Amino acid sequence: MMNTLPMVVAVLTWALGAGHAAVLVQTADADTYVRDGFAADQNFGSETVLKAKARTAEYHRRTLIRFDLSGAAISFDEAVFSITQTATHANQQIRVFGLADGLDGWDENTLTFNSATSLGLLDESAATDLGTIDFSFGNNGERLSLSNLALTSFLQDGIAGDGLVTFLITSTQTSNFENAVFASRESSLLGPELSFTSADEVPVPAAAFLFAPWVLLMARHRMFLYG
Repeated sequence: MMNTLPMVVAVLTWALGAGHAAVLVQTADADTYVRDGFAADQNFGSETVLKAKARTAEYHRRTLIRFDLSGAAISFDEAVFSITQTATHANQQIRVFGLADGLDGWDENTLTFNSATSLGLLDESAATDLGTIDFSFGNNGERLSLSNLALTSFLQDGIAGDGLVTFLITSTQTSNFENAVFASRESSLLGPELSFTSADEVPVPAAAFLFAPWVLLMARHRMFLYG
């Protein structure tokens, strides 16, 4: 009969040594959209939705989302930015920009299109392009996400600085009527989130080690019985 002890020990060592990656989920610290035209001095910070729309002047909507990552670890393998689509009447696409460090001191309860413009928050040319997210017709309640190297690098730089990062979200689709609409942090649906997969493994629970002596004892008992 084959000696099973080395095999059991090897499997046990692997099981006890293996860990699982830690995932940190961070919700938005502040979010709002702004609108130009007659609403250029109006604040929308308490609304349950965020919007992005591109058209001629007076009909733009742009969203700003801030995260406080001061408590997050600098080292992580992957970052994912997620939002929940709440309405769209046609296919839409949004572009996510990361604002330069130092532009994170805005207040969601007072920010307007005019004040955001004067603070430099809506200047796409000075921001980092992090990629696009597609909205599909009728897929309300669907969780949409963005994950790539540009996002990861931007967040690592933000964490290494003051810990605050702001996303500017615009629409890539020019339309007279269609908004890309998604849940804000005030919504009953899931609002904007960042999730990080840590580069450091989390060990298995300590209780698992309680079973180690029993596994070894059973293996030795099997050897005694069957040789």
